[in-house]
Amino acid sequence: MAPKYVHHYLDASARGDPIRIVFYAAGVEFEEKLYTFACMPKIKADEKTFPLGQVPALQIDGESYVQSHAILRYLGNEFNLYGMCNKQKLVIDEILYTLLDLEDQSFPTFFFTPKCQKDEKLKKLHDYAVRAYKMFEGILQKNNKGKEYFVGNKLSIADLHLVISLETLKLRLH
Repeated sequence: MAPKYVHHYLDASARGDPIRIVFYAAGVEFEEKLYTFACMPKIKADEKTFPLGQVPALQIDGESYVQSHAILRYLGNEFNLYGMCNKQKLVIDEILYTLLDLEDQSFPTFFFTPKCQKDEKLKKLHDYAVRAYKMFEGILQKNNKGKEYFVGNKLSIADLHLVISLETLKLRLH
């Protein structure tokens, strides 16, 4: 019997999106519970479902797990989207953590930076993003001459996460 997955996240675009897209890409059924920011006090109080008082959280047969990248890697392993060998997993992690660095820089830059500091923060973010995307391009070129995927000849959580990250960044820029 297949596990029952329940994905808890905010009704917003950010760290829960790659988890959601992995389910769709793998063709695996899951239930999604989306919350508004007004629900945060309820989330913080429910230690059984949200052990750290935050989202995303994933329940597997009623047991809760947290931390977006831990969940993402778990699902990648479960659904064969996390590389075929340790070296491929290393490349995937390299991409995932670079995207996490970009997210960590972009969120406060777009939402919490005073106007007088915004240009400086955007320049720093831009400079890092340029280096990151050059690295991504190099990884793609090494694998099948950049034709499809970051590793091997099939979709991975790195490919999916990059698409979501680009969409999120596009939303933040406009």
